[in-house]
Amino acid sequence: MSDELENEIKEKVASLDQRIKEAREDQEDYEEMQYGTSAEETPDEKRGKRAASEFLANVLAGALLGFVIDKYCDTAPVGMIFFIIMGFVGGVYRANTITKN
Repeated sequence: MSDELENEIKEKVASLDQRIKEAREDQEDYEEMQYGTSAEETPDEKRGKRAASEFLANVLAGALLGFVIDKYCDTAPVGMIFFIIMGFVGGVYRANTITKN
């Protein structure tokens, strides 16, 4: 009886896999029809997202570093302002470097 149960489960899993595959294909067809391109990102989109995340990471790292320095050196808000500006400059530089490639 356990062999029958295993076979039934395997059949159900295979059926589910097939339905998921068909649903994904239908979704890709719909997106291609709706937007004119496939759902996959182009290299330019990937590069743009990477540039944005690098920029944001630099600004946030600068803010965090400035906050920590202000907290331990009791220099509020000078350190935070300085390091946010430096993070912004570094972020613009990194984003520019990424988008040039």
